[in-house]
Amino acid sequence: MTQNNSNLKLEEDKIVLLEEEDDEEIALIEDEYISSVETINNNYWKVMIVDDEKTVHQATELVLQDFTFDDKAVQLISAYSGKEAIELIEQNPDTAFILLDVVMESNDAGLKVVKYIRDELKNKLVRIILRTGQPGEAPEESVIINYDINDYKLKVELNRHRLITTTITALRAYRDVIALEQQTSELNEILNKLQQAQLQIVQNEKMATLGNLVAGVAHEVNNPIGFLKGSISNAEEYIKDLFAHVECYQENYPNPEEEIIDKATD
Repeated sequence: MTQNNSNLKLEEDKIVLLEEEDDEEIALIEDEYISSVETINNNYWKVMIVDDEKTVHQATELVLQDFTFDDKAVQLISAYSGKEAIELIEQNPDTAFILLDVVMESNDAGLKVVKYIRDELKNKLVRIILRTGQPGEAPEESVIINYDINDYKLKVELNRHRLITTTITALRAYRDVIALEQQTSELNEILNKLQQAQLQIVQNEKMATLGNLVAGVAHEVNNPIGFLKGSISNAEEYIKDLFAHVECYQENYPNPEEEIIDKATD
């Protein structure tokens, strides 16, 4: 591998990391790429690399394997095609951001992944950074206008320094979006509680009004019932007096006229 400047460049379909401006040397690992990022208690940021070139995965891992942001390390998830990327994002909806190649199994494979994430999965949280080595296949202006992405980079732009800067920017944006979502969720919960409290107050007011109505009706019913009760007691005394008077007549006039007998029978 040659070392001469601080750029990422394409040589015979391989991406080679070159020496940084501070003379720091970064060597590529040529054997099979295996992510070595492990954290305790899942305290990490999930970052997905989607590219059909193994050297891109190797180079990105070299830069980010010891990277931390907000005291959280990075867990790298690798996909080598658009189809594999779709399967992995479904399994990892909490992915913070995706470094997504445009041209893979097809010239627009990366763009199809973007559409699937945003339109099918309805995932608006994950930050998507497109990067391509063939800008002619996906013109920047057209892609930015027609696709919901967060950044667009050429592979030759992403040297070590710029890859770290891009990662920090993407993670910061993801963190802020998540915080906003949580605040929105909390506000919605507070709003629901307020609505429930308002509903309970209205219900209590209705019950109080109904109670007053029932009390009023009971009062209005009790008045005539009390009147009737008192009147019946008086009527009972009057009837007793009346029967006593009739009995007195019967004792003193044992042979009444026929008309009086008929009336008494009635």
